[in-house]
Amino acid sequence: MAPQATVSMAGASPAGPDFGAKPGVYRPGTSPYDSLLPQDYMNKLSEEAREAFKADRFTWGKVPDFVPPLELR
Repeated sequence: MAPQATVSMAGASPAGPDFGAKPGVYRPGTSPYDSLLPQDYMNKLSEEAREAFKADRFTWGKVPDFVPPLELR
């Protein structure tokens, strides 16, 4: 028989992670990857992806598979 792995759930909430508890603050220029995006990156995204990033929340099943454009972070 193969050994079974155990996972510690210490401190975990039964409802799942609370992503709203520690909101992240994005500051332009703090990520070294920002400069790797093309200057016209926003225009290269589909209209559907741009609208998804502009929305307050993503629609379930319609989260873009792209990096958010700098203008919408």
